[in-house]
Amino acid sequence: MWAALTFVAALPLVPAQGDKLALTNERVTYGMLGPTRPASHKFLPGDLYFLRFDIENLKTDESGKVLYSMGMEILDSKGDVKYKADPGERQFLNSLGGNVTPASAVAILGSDQPPGKYTMKVKVTDLNTKESKTISREFELVHKEFGLVLVNATFDADGNVQAPAVGVPGQLLFLHASAVGFDRDKNKANQPKLSFEYRIFDENKKLTLPKPLKFTVDKDVDAKTSVLPATFNFMFNRPGKYVVEITAKDELSGKTASVSYPIQVIDLK
Repeated sequence: MWAALTFVAALPLVPAQGDKLALTNERVTYGMLGPTRPASHKFLPGDLYFLRFDIENLKTDESGKVLYSMGMEILDSKGDVKYKADPGERQFLNSLGGNVTPASAVAILGSDQPPGKYTMKVKVTDLNTKESKTISREFELVHKEFGLVLVNATFDADGNVQAPAVGVPGQLLFLHASAVGFDRDKNKANQPKLSFEYRIFDENKKLTLPKPLKFTVDKDVDAKTSVLPATFNFMFNRPGKYVVEITAKDELSGKTASVSYPIQVIDLK
């Protein structure tokens, strides 16, 4: 199944140039607030496709209110519409001024969708001026295989409160990733055997710890489970730019998968 349209309109950014409605700064990210994914990234069933962009020059009334609508379509390689979300009205108070509004749309890539190339189209309409703009982005859904999906950071262990890839010293961050496409050992109660390993590199590409953080999952996994989550937490103890490298290995098949997640810790002094 495909997900419904979502949006973010929290913090207007630096004022844009010109006065025409525009959709800019498009990128595909790890989660709603995470870093940009590599351009070559292909998506596995069970993952989320997050398209983030900026809406420039929405008209603001005298009270600071912005009023607009967003609608979304997902099309297959033949141009057939596989999912459609009708335009829904959005409004927020432009409390910080400026005329750039962050926004996003997301689709759930379920296991029942056939592999292939798809296109997400998002239409934004300024309800005050009636001007509209559309943004399109193509992505590829591949066949089921071993890999990591649902990579994102949160402020809580349960994964309910999304966190950006930016923090301050003293902050605790929870980084999540889920393995899919793993095998099961039919001689051992049909259990998987997965190992997860996290390594952190500083901006000089040096490891911050002499040994990686790791654990193994090989018991108490329900027979119907096809997405197996793993969570690590980190305390930011010093400023700098870091990259967290997450590696998962299916010990039964010998297959591995990895993803890199950049994080920046800022000194507020």
